[in-house]
Amino acid sequence: MTEGQTFDLTCRVYQDESDIQALAGLMNAAASVDGAEYARTVEEVRRMMSAPLFLPEENCFLFEVAGQLVAYGRVDLEEGPGNSVFFVRGTVHPDWRRRGIGTRVMERIEQRIQERLEEASQQAVYANTWTQLKHEDRQALSRKMGYELARYFFDMERTLRKGGSPVEVPEPVYPAGIVVQSMKERPDLEAVWLAVNESFRDHWGHTDLLLEQWQHWIAEPAYRSDLWFIAWDTEHDEPAGVCLTSIEPGHNARVGRQEGWVRVLGVRRPYRKQGLGRALLLSGMKALQEEGMDWAMLGVDSENLTGALRLYEGAGFRPVKRSAAFRKVLRS
Repeated sequence: MTEGQTFDLTCRVYQDESDIQALAGLMNAAASVDGAEYARTVEEVRRMMSAPLFLPEENCFLFEVAGQLVAYGRVDLEEGPGNSVFFVRGTVHPDWRRRGIGTRVMERIEQRIQERLEEASQQAVYANTWTQLKHEDRQALSRKMGYELARYFFDMERTLRKGGSPVEVPEPVYPAGIVVQSMKERPDLEAVWLAVNESFRDHWGHTDLLLEQWQHWIAEPAYRSDLWFIAWDTEHDEPAGVCLTSIEPGHNARVGRQEGWVRVLGVRRPYRKQGLGRALLLSGMKALQEEGMDWAMLGVDSENLTGALRLYEGAGFRPVKRSAAFRKVLRS
């Protein structure tokens, strides 16, 4: 379509399985410009649409021109403690950008948020959106819609192999009374779920995940119970901390690298400042290295109050991408 040409943009909600192929095509087209990590297979989109509590038939909006999908937007509500957060996500096809469609997407999402505002159980309610800093157009759109820059985040990487040979990863040293077991050795998902929610309650913007959301996660094809590590307090028989890592072959094929991700690293308050976080991180790194990964990857809040950034830098990680969270106060 040529610049300045008029078009008739229509909006409808997601219907069913018949929309999944078109959504995957839209995401892959956007990924060709925004970054390969944003690409999704049909099966990955299907899993996104089937996530617990999402209800895409009410909260996912498809924008079309003459029957062609040119953009989509979605909103998810997650709860406290202390705040309720509406997470805003979406994209516009590269061929249709800078035509006001992004604004239309955000306006429809804002309308849906207002319709759902009474669902928010906490007194403080926010809407959050996120973008890499290289996407200046998305930052401008967020500001236009009344969102303010709230936080910076880093993606960090650490070399695990060079030229096919492993590089040194220090041996983990655990505090006395702590034993580490994988989820394969002790498959106690409920204990892990509770430990993670507790570990992250000091983190900016944290919302608790429900057990059914964790159950959805471990049903994913890439989930491997042998790559989830739980530190158990043997005296009290309770989890002290977790390091949940993953290897996603589809992602690695898209980005052209052998990456393993530290998805969750958390230590419960009573067990902090004993070196447990570092020990768990090193265990996760070693496991990824043994699986043949060349890089260990993770994401971190640049202002994390628990010292996570210092921990990661001390283990050899360095920032490679910067992103930002934008936030709008809906109720305070």
